[in-house]
Amino acid sequence: MLSSFVSKGVKKSREEITASLQGQWRDDFIFELRSCLSLYWIYEKAVLECDAKLESELLAKAPSVDTQVNLSQTRKKPLKHSPKFNIQQVSFAFFKTDHYQIPGVSHTTVLCLLTNMGNDIQKFATGKQFASWLRLVPNNKISGGKVISDKTPPGKNQIARCLRMAANSIGNQKSHPLTPFFKKNSL
Repeated sequence: MLSSFVSKGVKKSREEITASLQGQWRDDFIFELRSCLSLYWIYEKAVLECDAKLESELLAKAPSVDTQVNLSQTRKKPLKHSPKFNIQQVSFAFFKTDHYQIPGVSHTTVLCLLTNMGNDIQKFATGKQFASWLRLVPNNKISGGKVISDKTPPGKNQIARCLRMAANSIGNQKSHPLTPFFKKNSL
């Protein structure tokens, strides 16, 4: 039975694999495996409950959205650890833009923006103000035309951390529109 799950690239025959799976299983090991499996099912159920609660909270706070909008289908298959609800639709309701059209932006980045920012992003008049609030912009101290200091102010912001991870993901891609920018600035 278990030998049917073996990859085709394995050199051993099914009979040899089946024979290797036969053994003298100790009762304490079987008990431990059963308890680990039951804990796995409990955690899996808790994660699904958490996803459902997160979806209901986000939908309760989401502004109304036009249902006629066609959102892009960026992934044919959902990722293994992505939540089981439509983050793309909820994100569009909050931000009025489809973040999933940006290669390198995943559900992690979008959920970070949703849970830490929500509609508060509208409070910033410009992108420069938003970047400064995230402490992504260096604090240039210039005196007499000479740069004295250009350090980025310290700060721990979850959104800034997520955006840095998304930028690293974009920088590691070979065929992204921003790859030349990353190559130019990394020299």
